[in-house]
Amino acid sequence: MNVLFALLPAVIVAIFGGLLATWVHLANRPNSYIEKWALRISRFLLLIYFVWIFLLAFYQKQIPFLNVGQLTAFIGFLIWAAHLYAQKRMGQGILVILPILTVIILILLSLALGAQPVEIPHIFKGHVVSFHITFALAGVALLLGAGVYGLGYLILHRQIKKRRFGLFFSMMPSLNDLDRLRSLTITSGWVLVTVGVVGGVVWMLVRNDLYEALSGHLGIAIVFWVIVSLMTAANRFRWLRQHQLAGFSALISAVLIVLIMMSIIVTYPGGIK
Repeated sequence: MNVLFALLPAVIVAIFGGLLATWVHLANRPNSYIEKWALRISRFLLLIYFVWIFLLAFYQKQIPFLNVGQLTAFIGFLIWAAHLYAQKRMGQGILVILPILTVIILILLSLALGAQPVEIPHIFKGHVVSFHITFALAGVALLLGAGVYGLGYLILHRQIKKRRFGLFFSMMPSLNDLDRLRSLTITSGWVLVTVGVVGGVVWMLVRNDLYEALSGHLGIAIVFWVIVSLMTAANRFRWLRQHQLAGFSALISAVLIVLIMMSIIVTYPGGIK
């Protein structure tokens, strides 16, 4: 069984590597036929990735977030699912390279840290914790995507101002499409994060024996939710100009990564090992 849990992610990484090489090729030599097949392989990869996550959950009787190795694998899965969710609504062009690279790094990190099934730690027993972490991380995955689209908007806006209409310009979505993708992922991400934070409050109430252990994690989660809510409101009511909203989204994504690291340190038994 350990061979399966080592072999399956290795196969997934290999296919992701091939997909990355394909998109790098497309960046230099656009080809609609190859791009169509790359999108089909992307959906096939989600299925294989889901099988890995499902097997981990099945054998340990809990969603795979019981240690940092499993968590990185689970986040990679959610990031790829979030990417395809946005891709289904609007093409992302060359920006697809960023989630591919991110997922490859996360899977390699999970293999280095160890992602085999383990015994459930006391703090992670129960269904409420699964609900909280799954929804919160799914929201995070979408919000990180919003940061990518915001960064893409800033780069493309700069290219247009300098009147640089080369290959990179032709492989990018339009400014309007990038803004719509960013708005879509911000709104969807905020909804999932809100549900996840509510689940976190319920988790603390249900597991009152772990109040001290969970208080730090929930405090970070609430700060996280407030920041995301401000970003969502700024986007919804257009408090800033489009390029300012794009920059704000990219900045908030970087802040979210820091908050995730802090949450891991205060929540996981023994921290990051």
